[in-house]
Amino acid sequence: MDLLYSNTLVLIIVALAVLFAIVMVLAASDVVRTALKTLIRGIFGLDGKQDRHGGQGGDSYRSCHSHQTKKHDNSTHYVDMSKKIVQFMGASPCVANAEASTDSTYATKQETADGDNDVIDGEIVEPHIVPVKTLQDAWSSLSRPSASLPPAYERPPIPVELDEERYGFIRNDGQVAIAPLFEYAEGFSEGLAPVVSGGRYGYIDVEGDWSIRPAFEDAGPFSEGLAAAMLDKKYGYIDYTGQMVVTARFEEAGRFSQGVAAVRTGGKYGYIDRKGRFAIDPVYDYAGIFVDGKAPVMRDMECGYISLMGEVDFMPPRSCGGDFAQALAPVRFGGKYGYILLNGKVVIKAQFDEAYHFSEGLARVRVDQKWGYIDMYGAFVVKPTFALAGDFSEDLAPACMDDGKWGFINSKGRFSIKPQWPWAGRFSGGLARIRKEARYGYVNPLGELVIPATYDAAEDFRNDLALVRHGVDSFYIDMENTLICKIPGKLMDKMER
Repeated sequence: MDLLYSNTLVLIIVALAVLFAIVMVLAASDVVRTALKTLIRGIFGLDGKQDRHGGQGGDSYRSCHSHQTKKHDNSTHYVDMSKKIVQFMGASPCVANAEASTDSTYATKQETADGDNDVIDGEIVEPHIVPVKTLQDAWSSLSRPSASLPPAYERPPIPVELDEERYGFIRNDGQVAIAPLFEYAEGFSEGLAPVVSGGRYGYIDVEGDWSIRPAFEDAGPFSEGLAAAMLDKKYGYIDYTGQMVVTARFEEAGRFSQGVAAVRTGGKYGYIDRKGRFAIDPVYDYAGIFVDGKAPVMRDMECGYISLMGEVDFMPPRSCGGDFAQALAPVRFGGKYGYILLNGKVVIKAQFDEAYHFSEGLARVRVDQKWGYIDMYGAFVVKPTFALAGDFSEDLAPACMDDGKWGFINSKGRFSIKPQWPWAGRFSGGLARIRKEARYGYVNPLGELVIPATYDAAEDFRNDLALVRHGVDSFYIDMENTLICKIPGKLMDKMER
């Protein structure tokens, strides 16, 4: 009897083991797993719309929940692994995450190897940081028309030299956003700005607080989550926390684009990936930035375009090309210019004496001594009749006739604003610079002089502000010619004239 009982017990255990193995195999299937979840929820009376946090929305809530750490003044802070503030959003992160567009620039995204994400004891597990370009870019990607950022954060603050050899930041209304505490400052990128304090570079956030303490001999803007920084006269790359994630060992270091960055070592240029490994060996005398999967390179006086796989299409001798714009790049074959596609194929034969990149679907080219504009098929849309011309911007381009007077033409080549000035620039933010009697002013698309030509130097409008100089005084003006902020005159020495 004992033997029979023992044999029966063994059979039961074996049967249970086989059944368990079958269940485990079936559970590996997404379909079966979903069915089992539904069955369990039905048995225990759980609502299928609730996740394990007790909230609505399943994975969308969990992903959002894992980003939210704390609130301050009704703003939510988005952080990376070290809880470094990289973005301020004025809406609830969970609502924003659910209603945002699929544009990945708006916030921090977290993924693990299987595409899921999790939180353990309130800590984010293995996040993947998607860079945020600017506060305004991040906010504009949200589809919440009723929400708005606090006025101070509608645009990143602008670096200016507010005191003698001291830089601070102003808002677009002219108010000082960050006090002039720095020996030098550059603009914000991905929520951080490089500044110099005590002879060393560090990074501040839009509040003016230190995000990365000054420790570097040189530093550049963030791009794709990394920034070039110099230690011991060599460049490496740091992350948002200031950690040197790519060892400082390069003579030069460019910004990341499409996952790679051009660097120089041993006098030659190559491309590294985000881990600092060479994706393309350093064998080039020049290496440009990648755009649409291609970058210009030069080796032994031969020019060409390289792909992200390292494949190079070299041009014939005495040929060289520019950067790609709208999938086309101007190239010189011998003494004439044409255009190539991303694959290196010549689509507009070499026939021009000068050629520039495409802008708003048109490119300016020179034939003999006259300038005109071609379309992306190489056909003249505006015949070469101008003595000088600029690129199209906001549907208009500056152009000059033989008498030396500049006006603005439309895409048909007709003057929308008659030639009347000794010089004219491109439109930016709805206004264009002109020069009249050795002074600069601004006109609107109707040709009306909305800001009188009274300035000795002037720059284009950016973010509704323009940097101008009058005598020894330099200051920012708004689009109504109101003085926003006075700055030291020497800042204008580097201005475009």
